[in-house]
Amino acid sequence: VFAVNVRGLVEVTQAMLPALKKAKGRILMCSSIAAIFPIPFAAPYCASKAAVEGLSDSLRRELRPTGVDVSILEFGPVQSEIFTKTRGALALD
Repeated sequence: VFAVNVRGLVEVTQAMLPALKKAKGRILMCSSIAAIFPIPFAAPYCASKAAVEGLSDSLRRELRPTGVDVSILEFGPVQSEIFTKTRGALALD
């Protein structure tokens, strides 16, 4: 989970940073409300999204002098496999 949600963002950001600085562009990170309100049985996912939030907040401050903006999209619940798995783990038999 961290490889995709965190390390992937870091590697793409590092690769694109020279062009972003030159264009005074914007970095848009996709996070989740699960970073703030973790869901049961999804600790790795929630932790990775919390890491995205911390990464974004740090980059926003670091890159401010270069004119590069950093924003976060925090998605709410979306019908996906992660919620199906979570619901299954919570089912009481």
